[in-house]
Amino acid sequence: MLAAQQNDAAMEYEDILARIESEHDEELKKEVVSIDKEKQAELDKTKTELEVALNVKKSELVEQQERRLEEVKEEFEKVISSTEKMLANSQDALVDAELKRVDGLAKQEAELDRQRQVEVAKVQWELNEQAAREAAKLRNEKQVALAKADQEHQGDLAAQRSALEKEKARALSDKEQTFTDKLDQQKQLLAEVSEELAPYVQALEAKKKIIKELDANFKDFDTSAVQIDPKTGKVKLHFQESYFALGSHKLSAEMKRFLRIMIPKYARSIYGNKDAAEHVESLNISGMASPIYQGVYIDINDKSPQSEKARKYNMALSNNRAKALYDFIFDEGEMGDYEFRSRLEADMSIAALGFQNATPVQDKLVGKPAKCIEYDCKQEQATVLEFRLFTEE
Repeated sequence: MLAAQQNDAAMEYEDILARIESEHDEELKKEVVSIDKEKQAELDKTKTELEVALNVKKSELVEQQERRLEEVKEEFEKVISSTEKMLANSQDALVDAELKRVDGLAKQEAELDRQRQVEVAKVQWELNEQAAREAAKLRNEKQVALAKADQEHQGDLAAQRSALEKEKARALSDKEQTFTDKLDQQKQLLAEVSEELAPYVQALEAKKKIIKELDANFKDFDTSAVQIDPKTGKVKLHFQESYFALGSHKLSAEMKRFLRIMIPKYARSIYGNKDAAEHVESLNISGMASPIYQGVYIDINDKSPQSEKARKYNMALSNNRAKALYDFIFDEGEMGDYEFRSRLEADMSIAALGFQNATPVQDKLVGKPAKCIEYDCKQEQATVLEFRLFTEE
């Protein structure tokens, strides 16, 4: 801007100088014409004076121009200073304005953001409301559809249930009739079986009662002397050393005393319970012997002639001992009279077992002297009293 003002001042100076020269030329022309009319001498003088005046004038103009330039320069500087101040003020104003504009824009942006948030919240609320309405509408439609479907389903179910109930009733009726028929058949069969089993059941009850009586009557006896089988009711009388002499069937006095106590208890156990006694078919007294012959152990499963000879000897000895027992317990002179004696005699029979039911002898003892230490001979030397019921084979 300063360069433009300087250029304007220079142009103004050139214009002034040209105007002065133009005016001077006109005056010169006039003076030249006058010179033609006046004297040549005066012309030169005048010319000189004019030139001097012109130079003075030029000097004055130069000074004026310089002063003017100084003034213009001062004015220009003032203008520049003023302009700079204005520019500075303008710049400050612009900065303030810009700051205010920025602040305003920030406020506007904040306001716009707030409004946008409000609008967004409003739109979101409206969307939520719309979604809620749509959801409620869908739920309502779904409930209506479900209710309709459920109603239709209930109708179908009712029809199916009715059909199933009818089918079930028919099936139940058929099954009930079949079951009734089978039940009648089973009842009839059960009645027939019960009728057939009645004697066996009664016999089983009778056996239990007799075994119970045996246990009660012989509870004070040592099992080494009298042993009762809890399942069959067999009574095993173990021979003590003093009962028979070795190889003899003759009863000792101690054996007789034992039988006088034991046999009445046995008869009372068998026939004491009237209901149980009705099922007794027979009694059997059997003699048992240990697998010993001529002082050595015998293999009970051996079929050799030597073992057969031992078996026959022991069978004869067992039979003789059983008969000796039989004869004694029914000898009124020896035993005297006791309860159920006659019935016991009527039902009693004799059997010989020998050592055929004895416990097998270990292989290492077969043929060796019978010391009756490792092998319990006493357990095999016994008499067995056994009752048989009508239903037992």
